[in-house]
Amino acid sequence: MKNTHILLLILAAAVAAGLWLLRPHTLDVEPVVDVPGSCAQDSTCSTVVAPDEPQPPAVSVPVPAPRAAAPPAAVAPPPAPSPASPAEGKRLREEADRLIAEGRVLEGIEAMRKAAEADPSARNHGDLGALLARLTAFDEAARNLQRAAELDPANADRWIALANVYYRKAEPGEAWKAERRALEAEPGLVLGRDAQGLRIRGGDSAADKK
Repeated sequence: MKNTHILLLILAAAVAAGLWLLRPHTLDVEPVVDVPGSCAQDSTCSTVVAPDEPQPPAVSVPVPAPRAAAPPAAVAPPPAPSPASPAEGKRLREEADRLIAEGRVLEGIEAMRKAAEADPSARNHGDLGALLARLTAFDEAARNLQRAAELDPANADRWIALANVYYRKAEPGEAWKAERRALEAEPGLVLGRDAQGLRIRGGDSAADKK
């Protein structure tokens, strides 16, 4: 019996040894990643840790401050009108009279306008206004007759001419204002009317002459 037990033990040990030899052998080895230039390909290389290299100092670049918006350019005042030149106004007035006498009325009016600009006298504005009134240019005529009356306020005839152009413009309110100025300029003045209903001095009316 003793020999039988020994044989059984030897047989079991042989089976166990055979099973151990037949199992697959696997090694728990971590895969090696082949990195170009690394020490994995060269067993002789060694990892060298470079000392900390000094960094270049930071360069401070000045940032220009934003420029303030330029103030708006000052608007230049309109040029002052050229000073009156009586000599030039006289020359232009003579030219205007000559042109009108020759029948060149439109050219004469233009010359008269320039004469009034060069020499803004009551005479030039008054004659220009009367001429324009004859041509039914009542708006421009009223402006010139108003200017003539303001330059020569003591002359009642200036105000009478202004009143008449306002009557022709169908502006009786402005005409009455001009009539009052005529009466103020010449106390005792009597105003009449002509056949067209325009204002004239009382002694010049057709009724007074009868």
